[in-house]
Amino acid sequence: MGETVVTDTLLLFPFSVNAIFSGYNTAFFFFLFGRKKSSSTVPKAKKAKTDKKSKDPNAPKRPQTAFFLFMDDFRKTYKEENPDSKGGKEVAKEGGEKWKSLDRKREKYS
Repeated sequence: MGETVVTDTLLLFPFSVNAIFSGYNTAFFFFLFGRKKSSSTVPKAKKAKTDKKSKDPNAPKRPQTAFFLFMDDFRKTYKEENPDSKGGKEVAKEGGEKWKSLDRKREKYS
């Protein structure tokens, strides 16, 4: 009589599911379907925390850069010339512009 042929795969859809969902990342699928629970019942081993070196509060600090030394002097002169100016933003802006324009005088601060 007639033989029945059983195949390993069952074709439910006439199109590829991968082609439909290829533009989505895995976070989208976790949002739709949720994450799968791990099948193992053994808890994962936690990583040991590395000890941070504590900073010495009495340790010497690094020396100031030439720009910061310049800005200390510039702030004093700017406040003398503009005593009504209270904004630090204006001082920093003017100081940066003056620092760019200095050539030979930068050697004093370095």
